[in-house]
Amino acid sequence: MSNTVLSRLRIVRLAWVGMAIRMRGGKLRYVWVDFGNGPTYGTSAVERFVPDPARRFHVVHNHKPWGAHVEFSSDLPESQRVKAFGFNVNCLVKPWNCDKAEDVLPGVWQLDAAPQ
Repeated sequence: MSNTVLSRLRIVRLAWVGMAIRMRGGKLRYVWVDFGNGPTYGTSAVERFVPDPARRFHVVHNHKPWGAHVEFSSDLPESQRVKAFGFNVNCLVKPWNCDKAEDVLPGVWQLDAAPQ
């Protein structure tokens, strides 16, 4: 999903939300959601359906503050998983697009420090 029409009218910069689902052998492996906008790196969240005894988030900070990548296991409590998919889709229609990962995914930098 993207805001192509609004960006062509020069109301907002181009932004998009994408999703990928991977299955293997009839089993769900992961759900990937990606939010990108303009020249920034983008922000993504991946829920993996494999056991993870650590039950924690892993947040990649190498493009901070402009982009982030969050990975986590489906073993996390639902309240924690919801935070990782809490994308601010209003960024698709704001006249001033969200530039930083924190704008797109509020609280992203605190996820890996969150108690599980």
